[in-house]
Amino acid sequence: MKRISIALVAVALAACATQPQWRWAKDGETPGERERTYAQCDYEATAATASMGTGGYRTMVGSSLEMTLRQVELIKMCMAAKGWRQQAL
Repeated sequence: MKRISIALVAVALAACATQPQWRWAKDGETPGERERTYAQCDYEATAATASMGTGGYRTMVGSSLEMTLRQVELIKMCMAAKGWRQQAL
């Protein structure tokens, strides 16, 4: 059962790691601005979810996936709040 859970989490994380079909864009963006802003939003999202994922094995696996999904959501909200939008490639 543990191996199946680990395999499912690995597949889910691999799907998240694939190259996105979009990028963040902002009118008048300067070189490196997107990367700096994304890094700041990623840092803030990681800090905001740092207390998630405590507990036993089953809780840890579920919470890890939940934490990752919450971080993605927070990053999107942060980037949008800073004037960035997702643009198809």
